[in-house]
Amino acid sequence: MAGANLDLSPVSPEEFLQHDQIPVKAPDSRSIKISIVGSLYTVAAAQKLAMGLHRPDSEVGDKSITLVASMAGYTGFTLQSDYTASKWGVRGLFRSLLNDQTSATCPVHVNLLAPYFVDTPLSVHLVPKLREVGVKLAEINDVRDAALRLVCDKSIHGRAVGIWEGGSVDLGDDLGGDYGSHVIRSKFDEGAMVRSMAQVSKQRL
Repeated sequence: MAGANLDLSPVSPEEFLQHDQIPVKAPDSRSIKISIVGSLYTVAAAQKLAMGLHRPDSEVGDKSITLVASMAGYTGFTLQSDYTASKWGVRGLFRSLLNDQTSATCPVHVNLLAPYFVDTPLSVHLVPKLREVGVKLAEINDVRDAALRLVCDKSIHGRAVGIWEGGSVDLGDDLGGDYGSHVIRSKFDEGAMVRSMAQVSKQRL
C-alpha cells in the first residue's frame, strides 16, 4: 500500500522563526505498519501457531511462508520513501528467515513475491497515468500463478520472484545469488521496467 508522498520539503525561514519548535508533521506510517509490522506478526503467528513445529513427527511437507514485497524493494520509488522502505523491510525479513530456516530443526519453505505495477482495483485510478509514462503493467494472473507455485511446490525454497509484463522470473536474490541486480538490469534494458522511477513519480500519482 502506497501512502501519501513523504513531505521532505524544507521549512521556510519565516515559518521556522514563527514556531518555538520545528514544525515537522509526523510522516504517514501506514505502509510500514502494513508491510513490515503486518508481515512480522503474520510470520510469528504462522510459525508459533500454524506450523505444528512442536510436534516431533513434523516434516517440512507443505509448510510454507510466502512474503509479498514489490520491485520497489529492489529499485526504489521516488517520492514514496515510506512505501519503498516498507518493501525493503519485507525483503530484509525474507533474507533473515532464509538463515533462520536453514538452521531450524523443522525448516519451512520461505519465498518472496516482488510484483512490478499491477492493474488491480487498488491501482485502477493510477493505470492511465502509468501507461502514459510508459509503464508496462504486470498481470494479476501472473502474480496468482507465481504465488500458487511457491506455496505448492515443495522443492522451491529461498526464491525471490519478480513479476512484470510477460510473466515472472527468479531474481537470483538468494543466499548464493547476486541480490537480483543482474536480472533487474536486464529488465531495464528490455524495457520491461522504467529505468528512472522519477518518470513515474514526478507525475504526482
